[in-house]
Amino acid sequence: MRLGLFFKEGRRRKLSPLWSRIVGVLVVLFAAVELYGAPFGFIDSFILRSLFVSFAITLTFICYTPIRTEPGQSENVPVPDILLACISLAAGAYMVLNGAELVTRWTGVDPLTPADWAVTATFVLLTLEVTRRTVGPVLLGIILVFIVYNFVGEYLPGYFGHRGSTMEVFLDRMVYTYDGIFGTPVGVACTYVFMFVLFGQVFNAAGGGNFFFRLA
Repeated sequence: MRLGLFFKEGRRRKLSPLWSRIVGVLVVLFAAVELYGAPFGFIDSFILRSLFVSFAITLTFICYTPIRTEPGQSENVPVPDILLACISLAAGAYMVLNGAELVTRWTGVDPLTPADWAVTATFVLLTLEVTRRTVGPVLLGIILVFIVYNFVGEYLPGYFGHRGSTMEVFLDRMVYTYDGIFGTPVGVACTYVFMFVLFGQVFNAAGGGNFFFRLA
């Protein structure tokens, strides 16, 4: 019965005042990075997308429980989720510190270094776990089916067969190209969508929403 809970999505935590302040600091930092990089292109698109995903994963591990439990009045974040959030931030920091090399490397030609193996695997695994926590096991199951298809295609007959893929090629393409995690949906989300949402929140907090409601 307990194991079955891990095949369901988590729930939103009711954070304690301390963790609410920590989340507030992270959100402000997140917004500052986006405002610096998104409107004017001061940050390379690939690096901006990786930072966007890194912050989003970090906030998800803080704000969502791994399994659906009864909510408390004031919840602290357990140590495993703190570690996962820190790992996500570390992966984003790696992308920034090595950005010049990453944006100029040749996918499929330049081999992955041990650090590249660790970071790419981290992004893939953390993204899968965040998907399970927020959306649920159905979408996760679909993703896993297509991941497995990457590796078993050479054993399938007919039109379903393909030459297959190695783990290195898979991780390289999933993280170090625009064909994987940092594809077009994330590119749109970290620029246009984020800016519109941020503008809407600031506008509403400033009383703009109430003004137009009363005007109507």
